[in-house]
Amino acid sequence: MARSAITVQETIRTGLTPAYAACNVDGNSWDNSGENSYLHIKNGSGGAIVVTIPTPGFVDTDLAIADRTISIGAGAEAKIGPFRNTTYKQDSDNTVHIDYASVTSMTIGIFKLSNA
Repeated sequence: MARSAITVQETIRTGLTPAYAACNVDGNSWDNSGENSYLHIKNGSGGAIVVTIPTPGFVDTDLAIADRTISIGAGAEAKIGPFRNTTYKQDSDNTVHIDYASVTSMTIGIFKLSNA
């Protein structure tokens, strides 16, 4: 299985009924155009789960930027973001990746604020 893309949901003034997807064992990705997206992860499992957001960039061309890691407690939720493309975008596009130590009972939604 490969990393799966999650559609970014736009939060609008009239409201949004959010949709969540099961986290993919091989990770997820999303289009971060505009750099104003954030993710909402729900951990329905009985233990804490660490998520990692890879940072493929470098500072001064040779100093790797450390990956962002977040521990989400058992039964907890986390909202994380926004994500600057200068730090988080993958090579040739505007996607951001996320990886999971476990995906048991984990769901994710990606959101951004509307400009309207």
